[in-house]
Amino acid sequence: MSDYAGEKTLEPTPHRRQQARSEGHVAKSRDLVSAGVLMLGLGALGAVGGALVGFLVDLCRAQLGGRPWLNADAEFAVSQWNTLLWGLGGKLLPVLGLIFLAGVAVNVLQTGFLFLPQRLKIDPQRVSPLGGLERIFSSSNLVGLAFGVAKLLVVAAVAGAVLYGERQSLAGLAALDPEGLALGMFWISFRTTLKVGGVLLALAVLDYAYQRWRYERDLRMTPQELREEARNLEGDPRLAARRKQRRRELSLRRVEGQG
Repeated sequence: MSDYAGEKTLEPTPHRRQQARSEGHVAKSRDLVSAGVLMLGLGALGAVGGALVGFLVDLCRAQLGGRPWLNADAEFAVSQWNTLLWGLGGKLLPVLGLIFLAGVAVNVLQTGFLFLPQRLKIDPQRVSPLGGLERIFSSSNLVGLAFGVAKLLVVAAVAGAVLYGERQSLAGLAALDPEGLALGMFWISFRTTLKVGGVLLALAVLDYAYQRWRYERDLRMTPQELREEARNLEGDPRLAARRKQRRRELSLRRVEGQG
């Protein structure tokens, strides 16, 4: 009976869920964040990637061709640097901004908004060498290691298959002019990364499902934990029953006294 009482067989209460959330324990997949940022970043890059490649081609043409530099003083270097900085920044800032928003959105969609100032406190367990070894060789980290190795093998196989399918396009790049070469390499890389990202996203969804299952399993409660929580929230049931009996007795005495 004692063994059964120690098993986590009960669904977690709302109070336990809220307590776990306040401590930062939520179901979250880092792989889903990475895959979501990758896919949304690719979408942003696909929208403005042509302009970025065009700018880089024009920059290479201007630097490698045209009139030679006859005077390269400090003022000229600053002028070239400002031209490169403002031109490249104007093309990259929209992409970087969308990637940043994608990272925030994927995190918020998984866990909601979390404000945990107590996590800034120094926790001796986090810097303990023994605690670090326990975390490294824990079952969850071993499962994560196995999942990471499998993911690496799958991604390598998908990337190899995609590049093998693009072998004719890769061979034809040699006959293109510099601008066509740059655009061709960009779109081959883009298609390859897009397909690899799709595989990573599918694997990340599976990882999130596993993290969610493990989170729900860890939140489950034993009968003893449920009784202790009820006692802490409502008081000892035996004391509550005694207080209720006492109030009933006092009410009866008042009624008898009035009679």
